[in-house]
Amino acid sequence: MQSSQSAPAGEPDDATLSLTLPQLKWQVAIDVPGFALEIKEYSKNDEGAHLVAVNETSGLNLSLFLEKAASPGDAKAARDHYWSRVKQSLLPKSDIKLWEREGMAIAEYLVKEIEEIPLNQKHLNAYLAHKGYWIDLHISKTLFEPSDEALFQAVLDAVHIGKSPAGKTCLKVYSVKDHGSLVLDIPATWLDSVGPARRMPGPTLALRPRKGKEFNIQMTFFDHPEMKGYGGQEGLKGLIDAELDGMLKQAVEKEAKLLKLKGKKVDGIYYTVTDPAPKPGEFKYMTRAWVGTGDLIASVTVLAHKKNPRALKDALAMLESARHEPPRKK
Repeated sequence: MQSSQSAPAGEPDDATLSLTLPQLKWQVAIDVPGFALEIKEYSKNDEGAHLVAVNETSGLNLSLFLEKAASPGDAKAARDHYWSRVKQSLLPKSDIKLWEREGMAIAEYLVKEIEEIPLNQKHLNAYLAHKGYWIDLHISKTLFEPSDEALFQAVLDAVHIGKSPAGKTCLKVYSVKDHGSLVLDIPATWLDSVGPARRMPGPTLALRPRKGKEFNIQMTFFDHPEMKGYGGQEGLKGLIDAELDGMLKQAVEKEAKLLKLKGKKVDGIYYTVTDPAPKPGEFKYMTRAWVGTGDLIASVTVLAHKKNPRALKDALAMLESARHEPPRKK
């Protein structure tokens, strides 16, 4: 799955990978084409964050870490801190180079083989420091050729630190293993994190506000093995019907009004139920949606303290603009 800054619909390759934290007014971003976000997570108390993205066309793997600096210092201090750990790893490193460029401290090396299996895997770490935080960008490619050097340099050229976006949406591309990507237009004031699903076969996207706890959105997307695609509105209604009785037994409502979502490349059905006795801090309202686009189905839960909050309107607009990008042909 992949990530951030505003881009026109229909151009997922222009999406930006970005990291920030709720307490920060800035973000580190990488404006690179063709990457799909696979993992995006935040540490406890939001003290750090990291993401993992891949580019199936170029073969580049990328990870980005943002966390509070372990000690005062610039990019070189960050490199000294992290590189001391990298050096202790068991990977057989060769062609090690340490150098600097434009506020970055770089460390790069080759792993030519592991257990006599040729890899020629290049690794490059670029370290940055900004306002008491350290940033670690790692890029790697197996079967590296000299001509691939330009791919690494293009990523370094695309890194920048700037003000966190506000009042806009961000086109983000999330990888679905063996099924291409799901493209979503997400409000820039939301934080997104991606991880493995607990009960579903696909990845789970979690969305929450940068500040406060007024809503929480969980979205799992996957292909349905028993349907060609997702079966249109009828197929989605079958999924709603399968869960609705159980939901209503625990809700204020005795029946639920089913509403349709319809986008250019999306079908969807959703309903809202009310918790009769939420505990302190728990959400009172839950909107459930099943959405289909291309070969993918998304199971969506929007939790909120207020009825029909702005976040629900934004979430429905996000779902209506969703689209599936099939895997790229190699």
